[in-house]
Amino acid sequence: MLIPKNITTLLFDLDGVVFDTETNYTNFWKRELLHFLPEEKDVFDKIKGSTLNVILNRYFPDPTMQKRVVAMVDRFEQEMTYDFIPGFEEYFKEVKKGGYKTAVVTSSNNKKMDNVYAAHPGFREQF
Repeated sequence: MLIPKNITTLLFDLDGVVFDTETNYTNFWKRELLHFLPEEKDVFDKIKGSTLNVILNRYFPDPTMQKRVVAMVDRFEQEMTYDFIPGFEEYFKEVKKGGYKTAVVTSSNNKKMDNVYAAHPGFREQF
């Protein structure tokens, strides 16, 4: 593992680094946004990596619509699988064996994190 000696703590983003969720989100947004934004042909490229708040404010300024979209996302995230990125678990074991402190940094809300914790008991305690 090639980590400089002066590094003591490693920060991990959740989506796309710890969990392989990007394809799930892309498929979700393609399926759902087509109904609401048929004129936005390249919207999927524009929202990739965006937080939900950015998406809501940019494409759904109406508060009633925002609530509807948030409810859809919450439902989706409750049913979504949270598969680790291939190789992450092995890498993380080495990180922990090396004595590094670790933290997850994410814009995910508490509801989603509860889904992660339900899918992976003990996840919270690893960071």
